[in-house]
Amino acid sequence: MNRNLYNTSAFIILLLLLFLKPLNAQNIVYLNPVEDAVTTSQFPTTNWGGHPQLSAYAWTQGGQFSLHRSYLKYDYQHLSLGRPLIRATLHLKYYDPIGYPHSGLNHMRIGLCDTNWSEYQINWLNQPSPVPDFHVDIPMSSGQTDISLDILPLVLFQFHNGNNGLVLNLTEESIYRMVVFGSRENEGYVPQLELEFLDINTRCDTFSDPGTLDIVQINSSTPLFGNINPLQITISSSPAQNFNTNRVLFRPDLTRLPSSINILYANLSLRVFNTQQLPNAGNTALSLFPLNQYIPTNSFNWSNQPSHTTQVVARSLAPKSNFGMVHLDIKPLLERSLSLGQFHGYLLRQSNESIPGVSYFAGTGFLAGPARPTLLVCYTTNTSSSNTNLPTNLQVYPNPTRDEVQVSFEVTTNNPLTLRLHDMQGRLIYQQVLSDPLNGYVQMKLSTATFNNGVYTLSLQHGVQFSNQKLVVAH
Repeated sequence: MNRNLYNTSAFIILLLLLFLKPLNAQNIVYLNPVEDAVTTSQFPTTNWGGHPQLSAYAWTQGGQFSLHRSYLKYDYQHLSLGRPLIRATLHLKYYDPIGYPHSGLNHMRIGLCDTNWSEYQINWLNQPSPVPDFHVDIPMSSGQTDISLDILPLVLFQFHNGNNGLVLNLTEESIYRMVVFGSRENEGYVPQLELEFLDINTRCDTFSDPGTLDIVQINSSTPLFGNINPLQITISSSPAQNFNTNRVLFRPDLTRLPSSINILYANLSLRVFNTQQLPNAGNTALSLFPLNQYIPTNSFNWSNQPSHTTQVVARSLAPKSNFGMVHLDIKPLLERSLSLGQFHGYLLRQSNESIPGVSYFAGTGFLAGPARPTLLVCYTTNTSSSNTNLPTNLQVYPNPTRDEVQVSFEVTTNNPLTLRLHDMQGRLIYQQVLSDPLNGYVQMKLSTATFNNGVYTLSLQHGVQFSNQKLVVAH
């Protein structure tokens, strides 16, 4: 890779993985909790680990106002993430022996516990608190309905960063609202976790090319890249001192993704990395937003940073230690980008930037090995389009090149073909339409003398089908 390229932007290197090896595991696994308990403010020192009911509750008992919260823990140690985990559905079954239904404005949330706990030791006084700003919301329920919800972000964090269990509580713990479910001690009403892994016959295709990464800092009037450690990005918040609130903006190169695909899985992973070996501080909940506009890399600051949508497309939690990773499900974002035919990138920031003293350190594309950020996309091609006429064996030589490259490919169609070259920001640099190709072997020369040093994507399109090759220009 040309050294000048590293001097202009930091790269997110997209992971080259091909999940083709057979795995002796079923696609769906069902887990029962290994521990669960309910706590109540009415009896603050009493343990209810063996109770047949779990509840999120704000009501009166014996004329006294009482709150209930419930705790669950599942064991993942015997499971392997050799295949991507694409869904984690928690099934809660209504249970009340007296027959009281779910009642009131009982919106709930399920989140992560900030400390560990034991089923037969937990009570109201020593119960863990929910990790702030990182949870899955549960809509209001009524009657005697069961509830199922996808808690994939929570489970992914537990897989990679430690498991303190889950907490279920009312969003607003005000009087006259409750939900009631069965516990693991209650046969037929056990809260079950359904895990779905990607099918072993589905490919996670080899999709790669560098993307760009920038950092903007509050009150900074200049781009920060020249002032940051190229091995480390920092997402932090210190508004009390009115400085050091960092956001990260980045945009992977998606030009190599075919236009006619069904995305099954798209996950962005950031690895913990800190050159000073400082631990991450605070409960660092992170949110990902799509950008509304494209601005060239390393050219914006806090004042002119691209605007982003108000809709969060992915949430995650950074681990506190020097180990672990952040996982962000960006499947909805990629699907939206492909449907619109444009991708401006996205912004990653603290979910709550008004809380000072929190920070998360992650590695950049300058690093070798597992500390690099990675993007893994798994998809199937649209079977409604035939591949029989797809141009094959697209080759570029020499690669890397200086002033000229020879492009060759085998043509198996008489229909028009389009040859395009995009830079690493996804901008179209060159395009040529071959309106009347003949079956056979095509060779053509492309001048790169005026191109900047960098990585480009050469794509040959026939209908909705693509052949792609990476091209490196190094004068």
